[in-house]
Amino acid sequence: MRVLQVTPTFFPEVGGIETVIEELTNQLTAQHIESEIAYVSTSHKKFRAVTNDSKRVWQIPLVGGRLFGLAPRLVDVVRQFDLIHVHDPQLAAITANVVLFGAGKPAVLSTHGGYHHTKRFAYWKRAHERVLLRSALNVYESVLASSASDYAHFSQFSSRVVLCPNGVNVDRFRLPLRTSARANRWIYWGRLSKNKRLDQVIACVAQARRAGFDVDLCICGPDFDSIGDDLLCQIMTEGLGEYVQVKPFLPIESLKDELAKRTVFITASEHEGFGLSIVEAMAAGCLIVCRDLPPLNNFVKAGLNGIFLQFDGTSDDRARLTALLLMEESAVARGSQISQERAASYGWESAITAFIDSYREALAER
Repeated sequence: MRVLQVTPTFFPEVGGIETVIEELTNQLTAQHIESEIAYVSTSHKKFRAVTNDSKRVWQIPLVGGRLFGLAPRLVDVVRQFDLIHVHDPQLAAITANVVLFGAGKPAVLSTHGGYHHTKRFAYWKRAHERVLLRSALNVYESVLASSASDYAHFSQFSSRVVLCPNGVNVDRFRLPLRTSARANRWIYWGRLSKNKRLDQVIACVAQARRAGFDVDLCICGPDFDSIGDDLLCQIMTEGLGEYVQVKPFLPIESLKDELAKRTVFITASEHEGFGLSIVEAMAAGCLIVCRDLPPLNNFVKAGLNGIFLQFDGTSDDRARLTALLLMEESAVARGSQISQERAASYGWESAITAFIDSYREALAER
């Protein structure tokens, strides 16, 4: 079996989809299934194949944009493979090009949370969902829902949806030693994007410090939405210059060094397709602070390995923060153990089976 991963984003971009595709191809190789990557993007001016960490990546120019665009050279790559695995949360240009230039090969889709992670173009998203989503999903032999919430959502539009959660390289984030056992040292890593609501995370630090708790926070990741300057301005305005650091993307070893000094992963994200960074943080033994929304509320046992906040600065949030920050070291250690145990169930060793089964079923149906 030869499988082509078709994606609108890959390294050097950094995010959940890129990480999932990298790990998925590693796991397929370990299972003796050949898999290469077709990176379809307007940033590519020439059609060529490059090598990234021993993986062949086909850089395919997209003329137009991610919503409406053509990538005719896709057909030159697709012909070499048995199956196409598409990673297209927008269900727009990439899916259209699979129809036009997919050489009639069977295809499956991973949902990755769909396109409601931000409120941008909300009217057009709703219109697309009402008019085109069913036909877009019908392009695929199988729709692989990346989480239970994705399964519930996409099942409204297709009978071909199966639950196929992304795996996580939990071993990569396990720490040999943690130097902090108090719940006042926080971290966020991932894209600096508007939907992550890092402004509310910073406001939460200010709220905790006003309540008398010695909280500090490290924010690290690529500035995806150019909000870094706004975050720095807020940090200065709130008087948090000594207590909140904003760092660029950290390679894994540097990130693990930072994680060893931190106990809590915090995100105010308003939408998550899977919550990859949270599972990675749990693998590192972090307690989790997040909103009470799926799929995140499947990861956290409130009061044990984390808390849920509204991030609205109210007395309810203050009470939950106080309970977290007053946790004894023994309770923090127990919460850390719970996080690691829950993260282990998302390891690629078990997750990869569902992907391979879906591939085989798609080929058999054809």
